[in-house]
Amino acid sequence: MTHLPPRSPDNAVTLADVRAAAQRIKGAVLRTPTIEADAVSRATGARVFLKLDNLQATGAFKERGAA
Repeated sequence: MTHLPPRSPDNAVTLADVRAAAQRIKGAVLRTPTIEADAVSRATGARVFLKLDNLQATGAFKERGAA
């Protein structure tokens, strides 16, 4: 597993960074749905959701990391 240095205000991700990344992957990455994991939600007492990235053309591989 890769170890990253802690974030500080000097190297924090900004809204502009997020918007720029969204533009770079636009059209190549689908907006996949989330579903509530009912059994996990009941077991934890909190609402737990699963992001269905496995519906991407590449499966669960995280294309967003390339942005």
